[in-house]
Amino acid sequence: MLHDALGTAGAMRLVLEVRADLTLRLPRVERLFRRGARADLAAAMHSLISLCDQVGLGRLAQVAGHVADCLRRGDDRALSANMERLQRLGQRAIAELDAACGLG
Repeated sequence: MLHDALGTAGAMRLVLEVRADLTLRLPRVERLFRRGARADLAAAMHSLISLCDQVGLGRLAQVAGHVADCLRRGDDRALSANMERLQRLGQRAIAELDAACGLG
């Protein structure tokens, strides 16, 4: 657990950093998707997976993996659906992190 590994202050600092990073990344990946910047979007998904794994956002990491798979397969219909899921889960994750930090 984060708390055991980092202590209370360290865990809180990491969660706040991830929350801030998600707040910036979600609009960025949406722009990459809309522009059709597939290589950049794939790289962003792999980076997002690593970020989510730091704080246990497994569902969000899983959907980011699905987006990367859709990009690799060239499945545009599934890509669109998974991008929508990514945005919804991302917003939910931010709200959950806010609540965990006493911000929401």
